Amino acid sequence: MVTRAGEGLDAIYSHCENWPGARNSEQAVRYLLAGRLPYAARHVACRRRSVAALRQALENREAMQQFVDNTLQPKLVGAEQPPPEAPVAREIVNRIATGTGSTLPPRRAPLNWQLPGLALLVLGGGGWGLSRLSPPGRAGVLAGVAGVVGAFLLALRANEKRDEAQWVPADPPEQAHLAELREWEDRIVQNQMTHLVAVRPGAFRQATLRGVCKAIDFMARFWWNRGDLGGIPTIHFARWVLIDGGRRLLCFSNYDGSWENYLGDFIDRASAGLTGVWSNTKDFPPTEGLIDDGSRRAEAFKNWTRKNQIETQVWYSAYPEVTVVNLLDALALCEGREVAEAPQGRASVTWLQRL
Repeated sequence: MVTRAGEGLDAIYSHCENWPGARNSEQAVRYLLAGRLPYAARHVACRRRSVAALRQALENREAMQQFVDNTLQPKLVGAEQPPPEAPVAREIVNRIATGTGSTLPPRRAPLNWQLPGLALLVLGGGGWGLSRLSPPGRAGVLAGVAGVVGAFLLALRANEKRDEAQWVPADPPEQAHLAELREWEDRIVQNQMTHLVAVRPGAFRQATLRGVCKAIDFMARFWWNRGDLGGIPTIHFARWVLIDGGRRLLCFSNYDGSWENYLGDFIDRASAGLTGVWSNTKDFPPTEGLIDDGSRRAEAFKNWTRKNQIETQVWYSAYPEVTVVNLLDALALCEGREVAEAPQGRASVTWLQRL
């Protein structure tokens, strides 16, 4: 960034204290690294994929489409019986692999075996550990665990009731603020949201928020790692960062489609995780049991979100007209996953549908 985008960095960071200038590349790099903040949780739709690999996959998908339209389809017009799909799919893959001179992105081993593996390890280890204890020892450990869980739930419910008694629903956003946000929305297929909100005071809420973020980060790394976050297949990137010593929560999100559809997806598909995070922030709609209610109060939730949303001054997309689904389709086509895994030489119908 310092080498290739020095002018842009100077335009921004020259307004910041102690910026050495991009010409002093080593000092500039140290300056940027010194200002890093660790994320509390993050999601990447296409993990372990470089921009170059994704762009190559998109180019290959386009080449496949052109080959089908210009070469294969004319041959099949008027055919008495269409050929089996698997050989056709393999011909497309082989044609692109050998005829375009491009390198197909390598296949990646699935990552989401770690979550059930860890669960089995914890359960097995816990069971083995308990079996080594005497009956009074086992009873003591189980009682201790139950006591900790019970104390947490009681403290959580007490906090929720107090917050609900003090809650005032957010008003609809002011037109000037709404116009400022909408000025840069819906210009391309993708949109970006920057959201900043204060965390509820107290050590309990701080600890709960950090725990929820760690759980989401783990799930995003080892389970929601194939293009969706909690069942939402439209988020390219999401990142939650605690700033100001944990007093405020900053969220960045790059997503496909409109803001309304994005929030609607969260409400319909990932309300529990969404509520689990933001229930620990100020003025969020009342919750129950950490993950229930909250964002399901759709109008109050959307007003609260707009109120705490701030304009995104700068954001970048390597492929602004491409959705997450497009990227996943391109990767699957280039890897030939369905063709290779199809039983008895038959490709699934979904393979050609990805074109």
